[in-house]
Amino acid sequence: MTAVRATVSRSPIDTAMLRAYTPEILGPEPVLPRYERLQFLAFLYRGVLLQLIPVVEKFAIDLGDDIGARCALAGIGEARRRLDEIEAPGLAGEVSRTQRLGRSVLALCDHYDNLTGVRMCVQCDRPIGPDGEPVPYDSDSAGGQEKSMVHAACLPPRPRD
Repeated sequence: MTAVRATVSRSPIDTAMLRAYTPEILGPEPVLPRYERLQFLAFLYRGVLLQLIPVVEKFAIDLGDDIGARCALAGIGEARRRLDEIEAPGLAGEVSRTQRLGRSVLALCDHYDNLTGVRMCVQCDRPIGPDGEPVPYDSDSAGGQEKSMVHAACLPPRPRD
């Protein structure tokens, strides 16, 4: 019996590009896609997860008992469970299954960025590079004020007093 092993990519993964595939089904106002489009998205998300899982797992294992690594391993377990889900009956069932796959893509992108030290701009969801001029940004969230970073160009205008 021959086993297929996933290989770990040596080049950095462009998580911003991978995230760009998810708003169609997970956006603030997702549009109910045609069944064929839904099948394509599920296939796409499955492929992305199969690419991300071994890479994120390698980083997490290398970090050992780090809390971020343990969270990443939990996210990997959830992504694997979602990969094992069979096609759901009906359009509504398939939308839910595809949304779960999309959420796993986003979660593993977040874990990859966290484990590799990539900082993301909370406004444009693009990586902040070494020359990206990051600016601290306080945003209101459900749990209160949240400290994060944005590109200088993405900084929202300050309200006038």
